[in-house]
Amino acid sequence: MRRVLFLTFLLILIPGQVFSIDIELEGNVRRSFGSSKYTIKFNIAEDVKGTSELEFPMDGYLCGVRLSLGTDLPRNHDIRFYLDGTMSMTDPKNPMTDIDRVRLAFKDIQLTWSSTESEAKAKGYDIDVGVAAALISKVTDEYAAWFRLGFGYRYRKVSHEIYGVDGWQLDENLERVYFNVLADTCVLEYEVELRAPYFFFDFQATNRNRLAFIGQAGYAPNAIVEDYDDHILRMKRMTGNCKGYAILGEASIRYFFEEQNDRPRMFVSVKADVLYSSANGYQKQVWYGDEPGTEEDETGMVIDRIPDGIVSTSWLLGASLGIDF
Repeated sequence: MRRVLFLTFLLILIPGQVFSIDIELEGNVRRSFGSSKYTIKFNIAEDVKGTSELEFPMDGYLCGVRLSLGTDLPRNHDIRFYLDGTMSMTDPKNPMTDIDRVRLAFKDIQLTWSSTESEAKAKGYDIDVGVAAALISKVTDEYAAWFRLGFGYRYRKVSHEIYGVDGWQLDENLERVYFNVLADTCVLEYEVELRAPYFFFDFQATNRNRLAFIGQAGYAPNAIVEDYDDHILRMKRMTGNCKGYAILGEASIRYFFEEQNDRPRMFVSVKADVLYSSANGYQKQVWYGDEPGTEEDETGMVIDRIPDGIVSTSWLLGASLGIDF
């Protein structure tokens, strides 16, 4: 990555008569949809398996800034460097859910042991950096088009604070017992991080009517997802370390207020993008105090290598205003 950045800025310092430099600065507001879910599996007794599934909402409004630097090299080859940053502005409206299930292997029976919802407050940010070079390009008086291959790095971090517990749990007679407690108490803190180096294909086309279409599809074969879960009421911290993959996609339509060769020129755009990641690994649980409601003192107890899977999906829709220098 250091070499890529060095070469990019070295190109910018070469005299302007060799090639032209195109700079875009764009601000956006977007609406996010989706969630991050982790599922752990554990043994309760012989032939009795348990699963716990916690899903954290990732909906809300975000704002961001994107900087893009492009160069038109000899023989019409284009190189583009970009830096994109986004941060959350609002808390999710959807609840966090926690579902526990029990499976009796010898009878092939699965039942839901408990199901609860909680209020979620969240904050997060997303950084995306990359560089792409044109494999095919065509620039005429009627239109301009580029097809690029690029490499990027995506980092995302989202933190949640969870309040209250509203739902039910089965009693010893397998009857549901309903409850709604601790509405103003933070019962859980959760944090999830994604690190994903990826490659992508990028297509951009602009016609004489000042309209542009931009599309991008990327794949990260070695994504790393880590999470941290503090069950405050149970005096227990859980950390997960998982590896998997991520799929990235983006599409936007842009309208320029000035002609193709005019500089500077303003533009507006509507944009949709998606980020999906799936990773598997292990979770470690550590009790930092005595869990209430149990006979033994769990302080200092550690359970390691619990099978863990983390799946995150987010869609974003929004609009932006920018300037092309």
